[in-house]
Amino acid sequence: MSFPVGASVGDKYTLGNIQYEFNGTAWDLAGSVAGNAVEEIESRTTTNENSINNIDGRVTTNEVSIDNIDTRVTTAETNKLDTADLLTEIKAVDGSGSGLDADLVRGLPADFTSSLAANGYQKLPSGLIIQWQTFTSDSDANQDFTFALSFPNKCFKVFITSIDSSGAAEIGIAYGIKEMTHTGFTVDRDDNIDGVLDFAVLAIGYWYEICTL
Repeated sequence: MSFPVGASVGDKYTLGNIQYEFNGTAWDLAGSVAGNAVEEIESRTTTNENSINNIDGRVTTNEVSIDNIDTRVTTAETNKLDTADLLTEIKAVDGSGSGLDADLVRGLPADFTSSLAANGYQKLPSGLIIQWQTFTSDSDANQDFTFALSFPNKCFKVFITSIDSSGAAEIGIAYGIKEMTHTGFTVDRDDNIDGVLDFAVLAIGYWYEICTL
């Protein structure tokens, strides 16, 4: 058996399936090449087993996650409301004092409140209030009259029509409006008119600040 000449310490030399290592003075048996290959295969097998264990762990985690999803779905099915229950819930948060009003028109409260009486009013979602009322004038001096419903913000216009005892309009009787406020108006009637006279009023104003949407 011959070995390479001029080898350095640690050099390896393979002869057949046997590997030798030079120790500085002689060649020592280092092991079997086939054995090293087997060891490497075993190492890879162990690594693969670890990988498989990791896969098993992930599968188990996914199964737990699926169980959580199943639990959430089951909870959602348990908590779902039928139509009647949903309507009850909406009514509980909708309306006066609830802090939420689902009846909105272009973001504005859909208030159609009205009083359809002889002296009444009609609110509109746009913010307008139209009201009508009958008053009695008994003086030629300035007289103040108060609306049955105050306009929370402003009165736009007041229209006056004289009426006789039968309720018909009287021609030739003039009423001058001296001042309008959100609570009422001041009238100065014609000085040539004497006695107690009734007149009808149509007033238009609004009940909250109209905003641009």
